[in-house]
Amino acid sequence: MSIRTTCIGAYPKPEYIEIGNFAETAVILGVVTISNSRIESTETIQQRLELALQHIDADRLLSAPDCGLTMLGRDLAMAKLKNMCAAAGTI
Repeated sequence: MSIRTTCIGAYPKPEYIEIGNFAETAVILGVVTISNSRIESTETIQQRLELALQHIDADRLLSAPDCGLTMLGRDLAMAKLKNMCAAAGTI
C-alpha cells in the first residue's frame, strides 16, 4: 500500500492554510530550518505542529527538517533533530 505525500517547507513561514487542501494526503511539514545555525526550541517546534494540526488530522501529519541537514555539522543537525523528535512526542 502506498501513501501519497506532499512536503511543505517551514521557512520563511509554513503555509498552514495550504495543508487543508490535501484531504487524502499525508503532509510532511518542515519544522526546523537548515538556513541558519539557531537551534529551534522544542516549544517553537511544538507550536508549529499544533498550528498545523488546526488544518490536518494528526495521523496524516509528519514532522521533518525543512530540507536535508547535510549543510549543517553533525552536532548541530543532531541537536535540531533531538528537539524535533521531543516536540513531536508531545503531540
